[in-house]
Amino acid sequence: MALAALTAGGRPAFDEAALRALRQRDWPGSLAGPEWLATAVDAVSLAGGLLPLAILTVSALGLLRLAGHRLAGWWVLLSGAGGFVLEESFKRALNRPRPAVVPHLAMVASASFPSGHAMMSAIVFLTLALALARLASTRAKRAAIIAAAAVASIAVGSARLFQGVHTPTDVLAGWSLGAGWAMAAWLAARWFAKRQVAKGQGD
Repeated sequence: MALAALTAGGRPAFDEAALRALRQRDWPGSLAGPEWLATAVDAVSLAGGLLPLAILTVSALGLLRLAGHRLAGWWVLLSGAGGFVLEESFKRALNRPRPAVVPHLAMVASASFPSGHAMMSAIVFLTLALALARLASTRAKRAAIIAAAAVASIAVGSARLFQGVHTPTDVLAGWSLGAGWAMAAWLAARWFAKRQVAKGQGD
């Protein structure tokens, strides 16, 4: 029932309150905060767009293959591609309209739920971080790599809130789905790698 309300356009009170809190009270078309904030928000949001993430994914595939980690490279690519299909499926099925609480500070055309920027940045950043963490020499380095990916994803999702094109529930759903997909892809990759090792030993 709650999901039906969300997809029909209804939103929790804190969704609207959060978006209003990020804008100037007398001029909702401007962000509350220093003048440079709008520029920073645009830059961070751009980093979580489809084209930059696709470039990052393909670059990671190439670099991992050159480094001799062919399976890890394909894992990163398949995780990103599969995540994009999942995100588009959710948007088309739920078709939640964009929030109209404050003026949008970015051009948007797709549905609102879940946030594609939040979901895809979580998928790409975390999948790549998990792939790189396997190559790290210490636990501290692995933790630092994964933490950096999480912070980057949080920044991208938060930027979409500042731009007024998503609500907190959109972004939280995107982060949750993205992290869940990245973890599922990682577990699948581990299972496949163990199966390949076992198969080689059996031969």
